[in-house]
Amino acid sequence: MEREKTFISIYIEAYRNSAQWMIDHPEEAASLAVKYAIDGKDEKRNLQIIQLRNASSVSPLTEEKGLGTLDGNVLQQAADTYKQLGLIKNDINMAEVVTNELLPKQ
Repeated sequence: MEREKTFISIYIEAYRNSAQWMIDHPEEAASLAVKYAIDGKDEKRNLQIIQLRNASSVSPLTEEKGLGTLDGNVLQQAADTYKQLGLIKNDINMAEVVTNELLPKQ
């Protein structure tokens, strides 16, 4: 189990580093997407998508606790809304399924 946690922690750290790079270099990321992304042939559109993704990745919580931190309260609101809209049938208790324990330490 410890080996799996280590692997997951390394993966999360790499993913967080790549997300931070994209936040710091959106124009370069948009340009690279033209070459490497299956659906990224329009650089201007890529930049717009990257800017939206970047904006949705940061919050006061991520400023405090680091990029990738999950806000269980926001996720719970989303789950409750999905249920109210009929998109899901069962209640979801996000406190039971969301954790930040595997995030690399700041």
